[in-house]
Amino acid sequence: MRTNIIIITLTLGLLLIPATTSASGAVLKVIPALIDTSAGEEFSVEIVLDPDGDEVYGVQYELIFDTTSLESVSQTAGDFLSQDGANTNEIVNSFNDESQRLEYGETRMGVETGVTSAGMLANITFRAIGDRGSCLELTDVIVSDPLAKAISVSVENGVCLVDGIAPTSTPEPTVTATGGKTSTPAATETATSTPELESIREEASAPVYVLPTEQSPAEESESVHDSTPAENTSGFGAILAYAGILMVSYVLRRRNI
Repeated sequence: MRTNIIIITLTLGLLLIPATTSASGAVLKVIPALIDTSAGEEFSVEIVLDPDGDEVYGVQYELIFDTTSLESVSQTAGDFLSQDGANTNEIVNSFNDESQRLEYGETRMGVETGVTSAGMLANITFRAIGDRGSCLELTDVIVSDPLAKAISVSVENGVCLVDGIAPTSTPEPTVTATGGKTSTPAATETATSTPELESIREEASAPVYVLPTEQSPAEESESVHDSTPAENTSGFGAILAYAGILMVSYVLRRRNI
């Protein structure tokens, strides 16, 4: 029994990890983050946005859940964007049969400013129809300011247990979104060898020949004085050998005479 409690506690701990751990910035969250219901019962969650001081003019999101565990009953607008009495317009409020997720979008109208205080964007009612829980995962979130520029926002997902049974899978961590889009690492390009590159490599590896430069008289004099004794001895020996040959030739001529 104690082992089961520990396993459930660890599972819930993983499921309830916030999508980001940013200390500041706008946050869209599911409240309550954890619900324990029974099969056949209905329950509601609120989608709450805390702008953290940013002016918010429009918001949209999608909510993913296990459609074999939960059934969407209704999704109604909150008073977040109309908290100061401004008019609003629901851009979308539906369940997408193709993507199997809830969609919601709303914007302010007739005013030039946004709201900066936290509030409930929407209220969603579900009915438990399965024998296990479901994750409530916010995705494709876009929060914009009065100039229609995207505001960076992080999300905090929720979890629903059915008769104490957790979902069979955990949601993927969601990075801080800007305009509801996440970026992927760019593909790494591998450099390939080209004829031009090979030519450069061959030139770089070829032997280098240095042309002799003209020397000034002073440099030539220094070059002569810098000759090694071995070089001087070699030249003197050649002279002696040549003189010896002449002497031998002279002696042989005298004998013949």
